[in-house]
Amino acid sequence: MGYIDSAVKWAVDIANNDSYRYVWGGWGASDGGYDCGHFVITAYTQAGIDVKGAGATYTGDMPGAFMKCGFQNVTNSVNLSTGSGMLKGDVLINSSKHAALVQKDGGTTVEAWCSKYGIVSDKAYRNDNWDYVLRYPEERTGGAATLQPQRQEVITVPTGLGKTYTYETWNREEHGYSAWSKGSNQRKLIETAKSRNEYKFDSDGYGLVGGRSVVAMTSTFGAVGDYVDIYCADGRVIHAIIGDEKSQTVEAWDSNPANRWGHMDGQCVVEFMTNWAATPVHQNPPSNGGVVKVINLGNYFEYPEYAAGSTESYMYSENAYSDTEKEPTVVWNNRVKENIQPKLQNTETIPSTAEPALYANGEDITKMAGSLTWKNSLHELSTTMSFNVAKTDAQYLKDLMYTPQVGDVLQYVTNGEIFRGVIIKVDDGDTNLNKYTAVDMGWYLNKTSQTYQFKNITAADAIKELCDDLSINIVMLPELTANINQIYFDKTISAILTDILDKCDGDYNYDFVPDGLRVYEIGELYAYPEFTVASNIAQEYAPDYKGNVSHSTSIEEMNNSIKVTSEKDSVYTELMVKQNRELIDRYGFLQKIVKIDPEKENAETVAEQELKAGSEASETFGFEIVEKYDSYTRAGDVMSIDGVRYVVESTDHSIKDGWHFNKLELRRIT
Repeated sequence: MGYIDSAVKWAVDIANNDSYRYVWGGWGASDGGYDCGHFVITAYTQAGIDVKGAGATYTGDMPGAFMKCGFQNVTNSVNLSTGSGMLKGDVLINSSKHAALVQKDGGTTVEAWCSKYGIVSDKAYRNDNWDYVLRYPEERTGGAATLQPQRQEVITVPTGLGKTYTYETWNREEHGYSAWSKGSNQRKLIETAKSRNEYKFDSDGYGLVGGRSVVAMTSTFGAVGDYVDIYCADGRVIHAIIGDEKSQTVEAWDSNPANRWGHMDGQCVVEFMTNWAATPVHQNPPSNGGVVKVINLGNYFEYPEYAAGSTESYMYSENAYSDTEKEPTVVWNNRVKENIQPKLQNTETIPSTAEPALYANGEDITKMAGSLTWKNSLHELSTTMSFNVAKTDAQYLKDLMYTPQVGDVLQYVTNGEIFRGVIIKVDDGDTNLNKYTAVDMGWYLNKTSQTYQFKNITAADAIKELCDDLSINIVMLPELTANINQIYFDKTISAILTDILDKCDGDYNYDFVPDGLRVYEIGELYAYPEFTVASNIAQEYAPDYKGNVSHSTSIEEMNNSIKVTSEKDSVYTELMVKQNRELIDRYGFLQKIVKIDPEKENAETVAEQELKAGSEASETFGFEIVEKYDSYTRAGDVMSIDGVRYVVESTDHSIKDGWHFNKLELRRIT
């Protein structure tokens, strides 16, 4: 269960529990109930997002605290009059008096309403003069699906077009111009948008329907009312809706019609619809690199809800444009540093213990926990730990036992702190026990996305910048000198890190230990797992006593020929081919084609790297060992088996009957 489902489930359970009532200033059972703001704050805090710790105490400071914790302001993307576009888990705030939690897509709420009605669920949507609609950007797996487009027709724009944006007046009647003719789709769009309370202009005067900019384009890209996503050469996307069609025929009033792409021989693909009169208040914003492609997503008249579902709008920056062509750049909007998981990172280290011990929020739960397992892999950044805690119906024991909750910090300690993570899931359906899942910091890097532009800095410095922005401590980082000149647009932090390391010469891995992030080259860290059957018997090297062994050799992933190609302006070029003739003669012809940008990458270097990476038969090894409690073999460690070096691809640890078992998958390295 994710944060949103957990928050909503808790809120509905409280609403259906007659022992809770509306209490102004109330924070829970000790007060007899909740008031509106405390109810919503507690819903998400208990779900694992510590908005209360971030400063949320009442409706007035809730917006800032929630957005500190990653919530996004989607107020302009939903219909406040009808609730259209609102999703389960959205937080509705009137800063001066009220807050509510969206229980179901479309605006149905669960909320601490008032003294007369108490805490209620399944409440029909009403607009209580909300000035904030906040949404947590979590992948949704339950309830109604996120709105999807009707279609996705891709129109590719020839290179070099769309470098200039112009404007025309949308609200013509208000400026005394000829209005759109009755029955026209231009007039229909305005009237439909007004009826849905989605006809609006932003603070700079650009027209909007719901959360989308209104533009004029040629029929090449669609008809009036069509949703279009306009992809720019610098990585930005204009989420728009066509409000007028550019003329492609010679009219008496227009001796310079558009071609199929737009006016000015295709230099003007996009024309913004505004509330500007003949003399504009603003300068026309030129493009920054042109338009690459346009995706037509369907029609507003047939699917008006999709306009409200847009969560991203085009943002202007006075420094982002020039009349001359520039290198691609990123324009940031309100980019601030965040602590990616302050509760986890501020937890104090627990000293080593004589026996293995498990702590939840600093409480020792070792004697209550069972079925302890944890696993990690080179292919999954996060280490995952699972365990059970027995339930009891004895009241005197309930007061003595600590029951872990979602959001608790979990620590596993032996001769040092082996694991530190956060409980993200509790399955309490079993009569006799609760089942828990916890993850370390790596999980947050998989869930958090960001936009970055690195301009000619080293890979090490790029990683330092990422970690500094998220308050992540670095405990191991080699001298990575590869040059990074790259835009990452809407990528997870883990994907950005992976790509940076892929650009470095070598085989690198990264993971988390309780003290922070480790980045290291495969082969730098060795594992030597040992075990002993009794205190008076010498320790032995665990792999010498391995069981359940599997071993295989394969050429399925082999590439013994690499062809490097490029493509520019519809010209496709084969740059070079590198081969390993010995392997071709032995195993047959296995070629891989790699496409590069020759202005940024060297064809020969790429070919050599790809050939080296794929020129060996893969050898895998799997087995189970017993190791000491204070021995922790991790994915990424190198292990020697019969004089051959293997990297640990994955581990699966478990504690059973007082023994520490570990199932390993290994890959041979040279």
